[in-house]
Amino acid sequence: MSNVSIYDAIDKLCLPQPPSNKRNYNIPCPNCDYGSSSRKKGKHLNINLEKNAWRCPRCENGGYTYELVMFFRNCSHEEAKEFLKTGYSSTSGNYNKKKKPTQQYVKMADKVADISVRNTAYTALLDNLTLTQKHRENLLGRGLTDADIKRLGYKSITKDINLTNVCRNLTANQIKLEGVAGFYQSKAGVWTLDSGNGILIPFRDENGLIQGLHIRNDNDTVRKFRWVSSSDRLNGCSSQSYTHLVGSLDTDTVILTEGAMKADIINALSGKTVLAIAGVSCLQSLESTLKILHKKGVRHIRTAFDMDMFTNLNVNKAYKKMTQVVTKLGFSYSTLVWDGNYKGLDDFLKVMCSKK
Repeated sequence: MSNVSIYDAIDKLCLPQPPSNKRNYNIPCPNCDYGSSSRKKGKHLNINLEKNAWRCPRCENGGYTYELVMFFRNCSHEEAKEFLKTGYSSTSGNYNKKKKPTQQYVKMADKVADISVRNTAYTALLDNLTLTQKHRENLLGRGLTDADIKRLGYKSITKDINLTNVCRNLTANQIKLEGVAGFYQSKAGVWTLDSGNGILIPFRDENGLIQGLHIRNDNDTVRKFRWVSSSDRLNGCSSQSYTHLVGSLDTDTVILTEGAMKADIINALSGKTVLAIAGVSCLQSLESTLKILHKKGVRHIRTAFDMDMFTNLNVNKAYKKMTQVVTKLGFSYSTLVWDGNYKGLDDFLKVMCSKK
């Protein structure tokens, strides 16, 4: 680990500057977010200012200050040190130019609330919300029925909703919000929710309890799916990456896919038990869930990731690592393949079911 501040690498590489009072932030990854016109521009590379570290979950590159320079300049470790040398004492290595401003971080929740608290808070939140007609039609168009939508608990967040009033209703009913990702307090101490506009999607555990929430954003210019999180907010909490399970556990075979909404649709159209991860590189949460499923008698995993897995090198690389985790834990696995004209298994099943 380098004792050179990652701020210096950010400055000298002319990378986007961190937003005020943020502990970490995302910038475009030169491997994953640029290049082929078929790649949608994004910001997958995360820089953690407190830990002096960075990582891209897509291509799995990461490290500390020198590694960031090596990554962006395609140079050696010695060349990276030389690149950052300007402004440093040749004998002590201490920074002798202007000091970086001290970041004043807001106080966040001490820890993530346990599953019972999160489930209670998220369930109460969803009970206080409705689903817009536009969002309902979107879900129906994906193959779900009204009964499915009600069972799954999808709800809408729109700009017309006063989330402070919603949270006031929750706290009035003694619902604990501290340590639940998405919720935070204003400077006046009033609880509210940090969320964009879109469809709220519960991520449930093997007992059906809500661990966290995804939002499918209405805004097409931002990442389509993201965790509901209140990182860097007063008494807020960042979301962990959870898995989502839907269907009966009275089975020895589970379908594995990416995204809770996709899993819910596959389950609704096929009746099969489906496990979803938030991304193909989210292996830590997957491993812990697979251990639980193995104890419950599941022995075979059938992967069903979008067809671009076969053409996207980064996705394919992450997929191979994922299958290594699956086999290491004692599962056999196979890969589901469908008509390549349909990107996902959910898209394919929807068309097949409509033809019946």
